[in-house]
Amino acid sequence: MLKYSQLLQRYGENDHHVNNCAFTMMYHVAGDCKNHEALMHPEILQTFINILDSNLPLTYVCD
Repeated sequence: MLKYSQLLQRYGENDHHVNNCAFTMMYHVAGDCKNHEALMHPEILQTFINILDSNLPLTYVCD
């Protein structure tokens, strides 16, 4: 999960497909595998906070 979080640290620079894939994998690990605790690392939570605090929409598409 930390690798996906590190990938999402460049959310604004990534292609939207890359971001979508990272979120999807995190969703499957946390939800489908019933491992919600995997998201409760400070680095992951800080990445989510940074994305939400940015002015970028969650469906941001790079040019």
